[in-house]
Order: sequence, then structure tokens, then C-alpha cells
Amino acid sequence: MFRTMVVILGVVVVGVGVAITQAARDNDKDDKEQGEKQVSLDQIPEAAKAALVKLAGKAKIEEVGVEEEDGVTLYEGSWKVKNAEHEAMVTADGDLVERTSEVALGKTPKAVQDAAAKAFAEGAKLTVERKTIVLYEIEATVDGKEKEILVAPTGQRVEIDDEDQDNGGDQADEDHEDADDK
Repeated sequence: MFRTMVVILGVVVVGVGVAITQAARDNDKDDKEQGEKQVSLDQIPEAAKAALVKLAGKAKIEEVGVEEEDGVTLYEGSWKVKNAEHEAMVTADGDLVERTSEVALGKTPKAVQDAAAKAFAEGAKLTVERKTIVLYEIEATVDGKEKEILVAPTGQRVEIDDEDQDNGGDQADEDHEDADDK
């Protein structure tokens, strides 16, 4: 369980780290991820639409995109709340995959602020996004051994952990570095 928490924390830290490296945000649609197609809210499945509308609350969804990741079609909506950008990605069934919200660097934990200061020159214009990535932990006992896996709402297996393995975690890290490629 501790190892799983470390993995989840690592995913969150990586998400924050990736987001913070976007030193300037260009709102031009050409900057959208390759393969993402802009559509209207009415052109996506009803469950995906309902999920995005619920997540946006009273805010107006300004853009809707459709993209395919690992053979799964995902729907992304973006909106603003108090001039801060917000995005969410959901499946066709309306399951939340990822949620992103722009935050001021001063509103982040001190460790994030310290990492930003170390990574970027003083005076660099930073955009910081808080990312919430949804993962499900599934635990089982198989042949007397405790096993667990992490699965994204898309069904993609994110990490496998064998708790009976006593190697300090190095082997698990090596075994699962390319989990995204499977």
C-alpha cells in the first residue's frame, strides 16, 4: 500500500512538473495536441457531455476536443473560472480521466515553488497547472501472494506491484517503466 501511495504521489508530482514546464501558454488552437479535433459540445456522447457540464458547474464550456489515446476516444472540455483555465478529460461513458486547473505559483505547496525556482531562471513567466489523474487500485491475493494493479478509467494498466518482492522497489520501477507502452 505504501508503495502504491509513492507511485500515486509520483504521478501527481510528474503531472505538476510537466504542467509547470509550460513557461508560457499560447491560446492559439494550433497548439492543441496533435490528433485532437475540435467539436461542439453537442457532438460528443451524452454521458461525456453531462460529465463535462457537471465539472464546469456554472462556467461556460468554451472548447471541446476529441482525441484518441491508446485506442480509447477521450473528450476534453475547457472553461474559465475567475480568469483561470480549467480542463477535464472524460471517456465516452463520462468517467473522469484527468482534471487540470491553472493556479498561481504562490498557491502551490512550498516544495513545488522550490522546484520551479530551481528549474527556471528568475523572472521567467510561469504557468502552473494542478493535475488530478484518476487511477483505480485493485488488490488481490493470487496463489498466496498479494498483488495490486493500478488502472486508469480507460482500462489502461498503469503499474503492477508485487508486495512480496523485497528488493527496495528498484525491480518494480524497472519492470514498469514502460507500462504506458503496453
